[in-house]
Amino acid sequence: MVGGTETVSREGWRHVLTTPRMGLPPFTTPPGVGGDEAMTASMYPRGCPDFSRPARAVADPDGTNPLFRLKASRDASDDVGDVYWRMHNPGGVPCFPGSYDDGTLRTPDLRDPDGSADIGPHPRRTIIHIRPPQGIFADAVPVAPDDLKVRDVLVAAGIGTKEAFVITAEQVCEELGLPPTPRIRIPLNKNILLPSRHYIMRGLQFIGSHNIKLRDDASLEAVDCAFPELIALGNRIQDGEQVPVVELTDSVAQTLLAASGLVRLVHSTVPGRLRPAPSGL
Repeated sequence: MVGGTETVSREGWRHVLTTPRMGLPPFTTPPGVGGDEAMTASMYPRGCPDFSRPARAVADPDGTNPLFRLKASRDASDDVGDVYWRMHNPGGVPCFPGSYDDGTLRTPDLRDPDGSADIGPHPRRTIIHIRPPQGIFADAVPVAPDDLKVRDVLVAAGIGTKEAFVITAEQVCEELGLPPTPRIRIPLNKNILLPSRHYIMRGLQFIGSHNIKLRDDASLEAVDCAFPELIALGNRIQDGEQVPVVELTDSVAQTLLAASGLVRLVHSTVPGRLRPAPSGL
């Protein structure tokens, strides 16, 4: 794990082709070893790959080595557990050159590093392959019923305080009788107008072609959320100063419109139309 993300490391000295000399392991695969065998130190390819066999990672149902384990994502369904993998034909030609399962040896480029964009492998250079994130719209995120009365569910699931009205994916799941999850997709079957209040939303992914509109005195803080279209009609003043009427963090809004208020975007994306108030972002 690097920075909380699953990785596969390729140490440079294991990736560099060297000339045979006394004291080093065998440079060829031992005779009689099948191409489907798991890779071991004595089998690691030490020369030109076998062009008659493809090399790639395959699932290993009987695997136990933690170095070859892919842990289930937090967005994965309950029936998906950890997956182990192994190298298929470790001495063959890689199906995906440069990927995490490319174990072929290479010779460094000994030319001037300033004149070459890629000098090739180096014994002291470790390549770290990071597992790609599934993103905010992971397939395993549950979907609420299409005929859901969205506004009524949000009001019923929210927890109101004097300062804010908090609505989370876990609370919505509890209201709908679904297993708790950090994210849930909510189809918008009509436009939603939220009453005057300060809302805090977490893990709500609204999908569809309709919009969510905030009344003049309403404001929103959203974390890990998604909106097809978000419209803020009013402004927000706190302690005599103007503060954001919409604040998105780690979120996506296809369209974001603010009539007269400030908008703050933190690690968020607006792929479509963005129209903040004349006072700016």
